[in-house]
Amino acid sequence: MYPGLSSAFDSAINALGQIRHFKCDIALKSGTVLSLTQDNFKEDSIEFESSCLSGSRLELGATVAKSFSAVIINDTGAYSGLQFAGATCRPFVGVTVAGGSVEWCPMGSYIIDECSKTYHATISIKAVDTLLKAEKMFIQSITFPCSLSTMLTACCTALGVTCAISSGVNYS
Repeated sequence: MYPGLSSAFDSAINALGQIRHFKCDIALKSGTVLSLTQDNFKEDSIEFESSCLSGSRLELGATVAKSFSAVIINDTGAYSGLQFAGATCRPFVGVTVAGGSVEWCPMGSYIIDECSKTYHATISIKAVDTLLKAEKMFIQSITFPCSLSTMLTACCTALGVTCAISSGVNYS
């Protein structure tokens, strides 16, 4: 079960015939945030892909980024001219739990790297996991041996991200 989700979600997501819901927040580079629902997407176009292997062999230390793709309905032209490339999207899958409310599960954070022309009736987007932000050369002057906190802080600084961990086993 995903951390933070209720046991009711766990039961509902595994129930046969359960209707699933979908929504996606897309933060464009311009600062505009689109909050789209499943009605804004072409039916059966939403796909998530993840893997633990990049090919047919296990590679030690390798990590495979997840991907997300979907087709946005643009028949009214509401999204024409918007720049989706480079936008950050956060999709969610939801299920109706006991009591009739919808509980949402975050499916990750993705960066849109492919987008069809925005003046068509549909806009195809393909996005990759934000893990790809970590695909950088790591050059730091660290004296070894060092603590986990020193190494983690150096990595986070090099990636330009805030470290969410401030304690733990062997941290200092």
